[in-house]
Amino acid sequence: MEGQALAGVVEEFAPDAVITSEPNDTRLCIGQRGRAKLWARVIGRACHAGHARAGLNAVEALAALVDEARRVEHPTHSKLGRRDLTCIDIASWPYPSVSTVPGKAEARFDCRFLPGETPASIIELLHACGAHAWRGWAEQPTLEVGLVGAEFATWTGARFAADEFAAAWWMDADGSVVRSAQAAMVDAGLDPTPTHYSFCTNGSLTAGLLGIPTLGFGVGVESMAHQVDEHVTLESLRAGARGYAALTDHLTVRPTGS
Repeated sequence: MEGQALAGVVEEFAPDAVITSEPNDTRLCIGQRGRAKLWARVIGRACHAGHARAGLNAVEALAALVDEARRVEHPTHSKLGRRDLTCIDIASWPYPSVSTVPGKAEARFDCRFLPGETPASIIELLHACGAHAWRGWAEQPTLEVGLVGAEFATWTGARFAADEFAAAWWMDADGSVVRSAQAAMVDAGLDPTPTHYSFCTNGSLTAGLLGIPTLGFGVGVESMAHQVDEHVTLESLRAGARGYAALTDHLTVRPTGS
């Protein structure tokens, strides 16, 4: 639920720029792919497996859709790489089946997409997969596609609900915010070369949805995030302290004479 907790802070303080602190080896990140989780539900027609041709097998139809999704030619961003569409689980009904051709099957997909894509464009991508997968079938199943909903309750009892869609974002490498941040990295003795996150961050809210200039800079190793024994070295912590101080110095506008 990237950005849900941060949204209140952004509304309260109306920042001119945001630094998200997800781990990235104390590098300067200026973008990421987006993340969407979708469900694709195929409705067929159940019947006795002894008369299988009287039904419309939803599992077979869904299998064809998943195979088609693997074959999609995805667009590529010069820095962020390729869009990915991955089937992450499947279920069918009735389950367990007792000699019944399944009348309903559902898959969930994880899509890592590029700047400019919307919930509607991602949903249409799966509809197009179905139309292509079932071309030539004597009878077409029904396909329903939507975004998976996420719900979360905090320890205080506050509840949040949101669709699983986190926007992609990319900062102009020649823009003033990035150039100031690069100067800060040089002052801190760190690599000023812009890079990007491989996973999703709160920048999906600030940059992707709200259009606020956003940078990523964090201690710790990105590939170690969300793993057992994730840790931060003292060297990384010290580098992070230098980096945050320099970023604050370069990105904060000081009144004359202060």
